[in-house]
Amino acid sequence: MPQVVQVWGDDPLVRQGRTLRKVRVRAGLTLRELAGRIGLSHTSLLQYEHGRAQPSGRTLLALAQEVGVSPEALGRPVHERLRTPEWPRGVVLGPRQASRLAVRITDAVDRAEGVEALGTIRLQPMHLEAGLAGPIRSGEEAEQRADRLRVLWGQGMHPWRDLGSEMVRRGWVLLHVPLPLAAPLARKPVLVGSRLVAVLATEPDASRDQLALAEILGWHLVGAEEQDPRWVRRFARALLVPRLAAEAMPGRGRQRMDLRELLLLKTLHGLSMSAWLDRLGELELLSMESCSDLAAEMHDRGWMEDEPIREGAWPDPAEAAVLYALNEGRIAPSQAAALLGESQLAFLARARGEAPRGRPRLH
Repeated sequence: MPQVVQVWGDDPLVRQGRTLRKVRVRAGLTLRELAGRIGLSHTSLLQYEHGRAQPSGRTLLALAQEVGVSPEALGRPVHERLRTPEWPRGVVLGPRQASRLAVRITDAVDRAEGVEALGTIRLQPMHLEAGLAGPIRSGEEAEQRADRLRVLWGQGMHPWRDLGSEMVRRGWVLLHVPLPLAAPLARKPVLVGSRLVAVLATEPDASRDQLALAEILGWHLVGAEEQDPRWVRRFARALLVPRLAAEAMPGRGRQRMDLRELLLLKTLHGLSMSAWLDRLGELELLSMESCSDLAAEMHDRGWMEDEPIREGAWPDPAEAAVLYALNEGRIAPSQAAALLGESQLAFLARARGEAPRGRPRLH
């Protein structure tokens, strides 16, 4: 997250609180009266007047209406009409759904701008030069576009484990909402004034957030109605795990891989198991037959909809080498278990996605 430097001598929240108290007293309202009119507790309103909390944009609008001043007089940065979200093209939202989403999105933008107003934040705007903008016509072009963006943002060829922080640093606003609200947006960005908002479904699996953010970024870059979504998805996977990193970890010419090794890749690189299957197939690091077998096994276990999440300690790099040797037939399961310090029974149970006694669960 960006570093916020507090400017103690001239705190905008304190100034806003003083103004709020002044106009409340001038309107002849007590704390309890004003708070009751807009559905707040009087303690919350007291926090706002003391400059200890940042009211949302809608709260500021309600307060301004009750005390008879303009929202700008209370520190609202722009007029409400500029706060209307612009939905991505092709998105169909019902009136009630659109209203609920609009409230959450505008409040998130207001909070982000309120935090930035507290001090000095050096946002680095997202640049679209170097051939980044425009439709993607092929898988290879998706790989090249992702590599150029990684270089431009100083990421190099390492797997990207925290894309969200980088996007926030470049002015994006990230918002989590329930899946029924997020689903119609089809992982495309929402525009609010000059701010870009990434709306994510509320899920416990961070790897899905990573992929969703990369796809939202891809759709923003292509900016085209007639865009094949396959290449946007490939851009997203290549942005998170570039070709060089993918080739280095599982290795080229693999004949076999099991779900435990796939889960290890997810844990190490922050890309979901299903996305890793697509990545392995598109880079021809694993045969399509093996990818299909793994996908079928995940489907049988219900993992395509609800993937396991590895808990416990960060994986030992030696585990990847042991699983690689096991799947290539160079060592037996008993040897793999011994190298990992497990009993053979426990090792095989964990490979099936179970949680033997004394070991952390895989999901």
